[in-house]
Amino acid sequence: MPNPGKNESQKKYIARCMSSEEAKKSFPDTQQRAAFCFSKWKSKGNAKNDYMEAIREHLENKKKDKK
Repeated sequence: MPNPGKNESQKKYIARCMSSEEAKKSFPDTQQRAAFCFSKWKSKGNAKNDYMEAIREHLENKKKDKK
């Protein structure tokens, strides 16, 4: 998943995150993907990024288990 760049604007990061193939695959619903991207932006530069990544991976694994 894309992480915000150190000097990247919110607008540029959100656009990059929303168009990321990985984000599209993990969050096919646009609203869910937007919520994820904004959450990632809001928590940039702190430990929440690692936590969010762990949650995303957990949810992705649960989806795979259901198939």
